[in-house]
Amino acid sequence: MSSEPFVDQWDHYVLSVYLAPTGEHFSSELLRVTDDIVTEMVSYDFPESSNFRGTHHFNISRDAEGHLSVLLNGTEVMQETDTEITTSAFFLISFHCDFAVDNIVVDDTVLTPVIPPEIVVIVIAGAAVVVVAVVVFLRRR
Repeated sequence: MSSEPFVDQWDHYVLSVYLAPTGEHFSSELLRVTDDIVTEMVSYDFPESSNFRGTHHFNISRDAEGHLSVLLNGTEVMQETDTEITTSAFFLISFHCDFAVDNIVVDDTVLTPVIPPEIVVIVIAGAAVVVVAVVVFLRRR
């Protein structure tokens, strides 16, 4: 008999993406399943103007302190802290639509939200304009 605490390997988290009941937009939720009880932890409604077509990148991470984070295309859309499940044999991703899934990667690196490349370009361009304006101003003095 082991002295290790019992860990139910069927306890797990679920990311569920589905068409909202109104049919006007997509929704998603992060669920916890323990002892066959499903608990909604946090949800995200995609903008109504979004038809959610095309290619999207989901990044789901959980660190040792139980911080769960869901990034969609580099932007954090859901976060929650949960310590009820400490060890799990799997994570379920459920798409209740006609989506195709490709390139699932599992690693132990927690990614943080990144600044979209468009914003980086705008900031760099704005900084260049400011530098040029300062140089022109100083030369005219």
